[in-house]
Amino acid sequence: MAALATVGYAPCDDAALEDGVQKIAFYAIDGFFTHVAVQLADGRWSSKLGPDELIEHDELDALASHANVGGAWQYGEVAAFMCRARER
Repeated sequence: MAALATVGYAPCDDAALEDGVQKIAFYAIDGFFTHVAVQLADGRWSSKLGPDELIEHDELDALASHANVGGAWQYGEVAAFMCRARER
């Protein structure tokens, strides 16, 4: 979070789509950040799944879980948000 603050991100309260604002959601398990998702201009989210491909998902809950499910690592629950003005 400190690194993202150096490029203009600040803490914010939620995932609600706001015109001209880009948000990042931080996932965590037991207080440790495990993953981030970036909100796209249309309100969907983009995530990089480890060494795998970049995906888009409609809901943050699509990646939320506290366990390894069927051999696929899950990222915990959304624990924090940051936002900044969207670059045009």
